Amino acid sequence: MAVDRPTIRWRAINAWIPYAWDETSATTDWTSFDSSTSKEHYVVPNSTYGIPISSVAVQASLKQSGVASGDGAVIGALYLDGTFAVSTTKVRSNNFSIVGVTYDVNDWADGSIHTASVRIKVSGTSKGVQEIYEFYVKGRA
Repeated sequence: MAVDRPTIRWRAINAWIPYAWDETSATTDWTSFDSSTSKEHYVVPNSTYGIPISSVAVQASLKQSGVASGDGAVIGALYLDGTFAVSTTKVRSNNFSIVGVTYDVNDWADGSIHTASVRIKVSGTSKGVQEIYEFYVKGRA
């Protein structure tokens, strides 16, 4: 049985849809968000071949490395089109923690092309490690 396009669109508007992901490891000892520690991809809202996008969400696994848990912290940030959008909570553990953020992109024009990246930084003398990265989109009517 074929599913008609309006049914698919309704489901996309009411759910977070996986858009991109990466499981390679990125490590830094930088105390600022450096583009060399990013995982980056393009995002294209398109109502003809996909869905218009209202929000994006990121989940990432972060941990400290090389110091005792609690000394310093590692922080992730979402950058959209090369500009800082929002940062995650601080992770102060040598075990991976899943952190996530959401961001409203209702002003993105249909068919426009955007870059999305996650960058990490540390405070103190720790090293920060990011492994799993998942990027989701939520449709709009």
